[in-house]
Amino acid sequence: MVDSAYVKSSDLIVPRSFIDDFCATINITKRSLPSLYGLFLELTRQLYSDEDNLLLGLKTIWNEDPKKSTIWIDTEYIWEDKNPDFRPAIYISIGDLRKERLVLNDALDSDVKEGIKSYTRKTDGIVKFVHIGHTKGETVYLTSNTADYLEGLSKVIRDDFCFQKFEVTTVTPLKVYKEAKDHLRGEVIAQFGYNDEWSVKTESPKLKKIIYNTRQGIINLVH
Repeated sequence: MVDSAYVKSSDLIVPRSFIDDFCATINITKRSLPSLYGLFLELTRQLYSDEDNLLLGLKTIWNEDPKKSTIWIDTEYIWEDKNPDFRPAIYISIGDLRKERLVLNDALDSDVKEGIKSYTRKTDGIVKFVHIGHTKGETVYLTSNTADYLEGLSKVIRDDFCFQKFEVTTVTPLKVYKEAKDHLRGEVIAQFGYNDEWSVKTESPKLKKIIYNTRQGIINLVH
């Protein structure tokens, strides 16, 4: 039985608040970086919070209580600040977000009476899931587990979180950095894309009324 505060699609269970907060931004405001980080972070934690989602032999269960958790999962900046020595660990990194115009000056339409202008813009980006294990084998297993999960549920993630695209594009099972403290790393990279729509009020109430009445008068004169 899935709690009403959660949404289940196939094997994906995510708190409804994350879907509501993320999708509610459409036609209202632009997506923020914290909302993107929160989305991918919650997806990863949900994956590793259920032993049924793990490859045979993996015992890395995430728990919201750090004392009970056997894996650390966080965004890159919080992981680096709070617990960079915990092993194994997965941290989420978001790369550059590429912005692209869909229409001239990003403008959709205007409501002269209300003084509201609406805009839209396309955004494409990448998210990287970095896995750091105690051993090479553990790092490879974690990387494979995350890749299989995200790839298998890519359409569900795309539809449930209002992306226009979401797909795993690169899987690097193991990188060995001899000079780095975190010398064993496995990476999963996914591309995502979405359209932002937002509105801006540009005029004071008195000015709005004057402009609207003036334009309305001109229209009446023309007719």
